[in-house]
Amino acid sequence: QEEEEEEEEEVATKGKTGAKRPAAQDQAPTKKAKGTDGKTVSAPSPAAAKAAAGTPKAGKQAVGSPGAASPAASKPADFIPSPKFTGSKAGMVFKKDAKGLGYYKDVKPVASPGGARVPGQPKKASADEWASKKVDAMAWKSFNGNLKYRDTVQGNGAPIRKGMTVQMHYTGKLTKNGRQFDSSVGRKPLTFRYGAGEVIKGWDVGMEGMREGGKRTLNIPSALGYGKRGAGKDIPPNSDLTFEVQLVRCK
Repeated sequence: QEEEEEEEEEVATKGKTGAKRPAAQDQAPTKKAKGTDGKTVSAPSPAAAKAAAGTPKAGKQAVGSPGAASPAASKPADFIPSPKFTGSKAGMVFKKDAKGLGYYKDVKPVASPGGARVPGQPKKASADEWASKKVDAMAWKSFNGNLKYRDTVQGNGAPIRKGMTVQMHYTGKLTKNGRQFDSSVGRKPLTFRYGAGEVIKGWDVGMEGMREGGKRTLNIPSALGYGKRGAGKDIPPNSDLTFEVQLVRCK
């Protein structure tokens, strides 16, 4: 009987010391941390943490999910290349520009602060420029509605009359382009009898009313100048002429 009792104790002892412990993967240790309130809370298991990480938070859409707005889609393109016109597009104009042929964003010109001129618009004349042109236009007069003239300097000498011998300085230009073809400045003044047909008809008509010392600009139509024949290579046929004349002397 004593031997049986000893065997039972030996079996019991082996049962206590030889028992198999659970594997680490079967029983993960639980880490504890303190919460915001100072109380100790248990951290979630690795499996629970992984599942929570894969779930998008409320109020946000996952990138690539249906309904998620693309950053590029929210901004309209400034240029869409196109080899030909395929129809109108809202806010775009079809043209060829720096980037090539295609649709460009339609940008309306905006006037700069201070009233600066918008590119492409004609420059507006200032009040002084407008007044100067108005006065200049009013200074021009005409003989018989054809020959126009304006006095730039009023003479105070003897008045010119038909049959007088006059001395006159002149500078002649083509009206259409302002090219000078002749001038007596720097030479002796031209001498002729006024009203006797010794010069072009525009001079005989246009010098009426002048006084010695006076200066006048004459815009002479072709019919009162050299007409259809012209005058050499310097004055083509049917050329209107502009003369700056100065009545030096008349007697």
